[in-house]
Amino acid sequence: MSELHIGLKGMMGALYIKDLADKTLRGLRGRIEVGKSGGRLC
Repeated sequence: MSELHIGLKGMMGALYIKDLADKTLRGLRGRIEVGKSGGRLC
């Protein structure tokens, strides 16, 4: 593996984590809007 491959894999991993965080927050927001728990104490 070259430095280019390592850099690309790191960038793709970072994008995946950001996308996953956005989707998780969107899901929690949707639960709160319908009156369900958002995962913490009410």
